[in-house]
Amino acid sequence: MLCVFTSIKQRVCFSIHALQERFLRWVKPPTTALVLGTLADLTRGKSELLAANALLRHQLIVLRRHIKRPIYPRIAQRVRLSVIDTPGGVGSSKQ
Repeated sequence: MLCVFTSIKQRVCFSIHALQERFLRWVKPPTTALVLGTLADLTRGKSELLAANALLRHQLIVLRRHIKRPIYPRIAQRVRLSVIDTPGGVGSSKQ
């Protein structure tokens, strides 16, 4: 009976290890594309690289516009809230 559980445990461990290896291979970016891209950039002119850089910067600006950012209250609202929240402030009751 113990032999059966050991066999099942070994197969499960082997399957998990194989899935982990496949996942890591799937997630890891290919290094050949990086090397080929660097070699291709060496042959491009400065103006072409600057244009590509400007395009990427523009894409980042557009992406930042679409990201929801928290809205912080104005300075006057912050001061008003801090006065109300302080001990002995406007909103506290003296006992």
